[in-house]
Amino acid sequence: MNVKNIRISVDAGHTHTGSDAGATGIGNEYNMNVQVKELVMKKLRALGAIVVDCSIANCSTMIESLKHRADTSNAFKAQIHICIHHNAFNCKAHGAEVEYLSEKGKKLALAIQSEFVKLKYTNRGVQKRDNLYILKHTNAVCVLTECGFVDNAGDMKLYNAEHEAQAIVNGILK
Repeated sequence: MNVKNIRISVDAGHTHTGSDAGATGIGNEYNMNVQVKELVMKKLRALGAIVVDCSIANCSTMIESLKHRADTSNAFKAQIHICIHHNAFNCKAHGAEVEYLSEKGKKLALAIQSEFVKLKYTNRGVQKRDNLYILKHTNAVCVLTECGFVDNAGDMKLYNAEHEAQAIVNGILK
């Protein structure tokens, strides 16, 4: 897919502080999300995409954070929305997955997931999720990436913002 003049919105899941702060472990989810988001946006712009950042650094409530992301993407009239996250659970769970809601989202999720697997993350597959705000309330083809676990030593050894960003861009280009 050629992304020249395609409207793409991107957000670094969670916020720096407040009720929507991301997970912590060996790594800090919010900081990692921001690193990957910045690189994804830079790479997409270099390919000619029209890109907007839907992230929010601070908020009072989680719903404020989620609403800001979806509303910003919708106001921008994005065609694709990428919500970047890193997972956490019990220090033992590991791997990458991509979540989607629509059929077009599933195609994008599968393309990105195949790129994460090339980075040697355990393949947790793609999951249809009808209970995630960003997937339900964003008009664009939307996926939520979970690029490994911040509380798993093996995944944190694999973490490389540049590689994850390129995997996401490669998936979009597929």
